[in-house]
Amino acid sequence: MNLFKYFNDIPEGMMKLAILAIMAVLLGCAQKAADTDYSGATISFKTHSGFVPEDAAVQILRVEPGRSVYELQASNGTTMLVREKILPEEKYNQLVESLEKAKFMSLKEKLEVDARVTDVGIAEIEVELKNGTSKKVVIDPYYVDELSPEIRELNQNLLGMISFSRSITKEQAEQLAEQWIRQAPTFKFDGEGLELIGHEVLESFPEQHVLEYSFTSRHGGYGDRTGKFITQVITPHKIKLRIVEDSVISAVIDEKWDEMSQKMIS
Repeated sequence: MNLFKYFNDIPEGMMKLAILAIMAVLLGCAQKAADTDYSGATISFKTHSGFVPEDAAVQILRVEPGRSVYELQASNGTTMLVREKILPEEKYNQLVESLEKAKFMSLKEKLEVDARVTDVGIAEIEVELKNGTSKKVVIDPYYVDELSPEIRELNQNLLGMISFSRSITKEQAEQLAEQWIRQAPTFKFDGEGLELIGHEVLESFPEQHVLEYSFTSRHGGYGDRTGKFITQVITPHKIKLRIVEDSVISAVIDEKWDEMSQKMIS
C-alpha cells in the first residue's frame, strides 16, 4: 500500500481532526503521568545485603498517613528491633512531595549505578497508591551519589524517616539510661541511690538525649574494683550519658572517667 497516496487522499478537514485526536491522546498520557496522586500512598523502604553487622542486616520501613513502622532484622531473619511511631502530617507530606519531585511512578524498575563501590548493599523502594496501583524501584548498588538530585532528596527523606522512627521518648530514654548505668561496672560494683538530675533533648539530627544522674559508691574509685586496694568511704558521683536513637553513645563519670572504655579521660 502506498501510504503517502493514502494520506493524500484524506480530505484536509479529516486530516486535521486525526492530528488533533492523536495530539489529544499524547497530551492526555503526559497529563496522566504528571497528575499522579501520591497523597495517601503507602511507602516501603528496605535495605539489605552489603557489609553490615549480622544483627543489623536488613532495615525495613513502612510509612502511611499517621503512622510509621521500622523493623531491624538479623541476617537469619530474626527481628531485632521494632519501632512504631505516630507520624506528624507534615513529615508524611514532606515524603510525599519528594515522591512527586522524583516522578516515582515513571522511574525505571531498576536504577543501576555505574560506580566503583563495593559492599554498599541494595535498596528497594515500593509505593502503593490509594487506587491500588503499586511500583517497586530497586537501587543496585545502593549508591545514590550518581543519581538525580530528586532521587537523592527522596533517599535523604527516607533515611530521615528511619531516624525519626527509631527515635525514643524521654521516658524510654530514661529507662534505657538507668538500665545501662545499673549494669555498668562502677555502679554495679557498689553503687546506690541512683537519681535523675537533668535531661535535655538536643535539636540535632539524629535527635540526642543528654541525661545526668547522681549516685553514691561505698568505696572510692571507678569501674570493677574487685581484688584491688580501695578506700571504704562513701563517694558521691555524677554520670552524664548521651543517647542517640536506642543506643548509649557516651557515658562519663565526674567529667573524668569514661565508663564505656573503662579508663580515665586524659
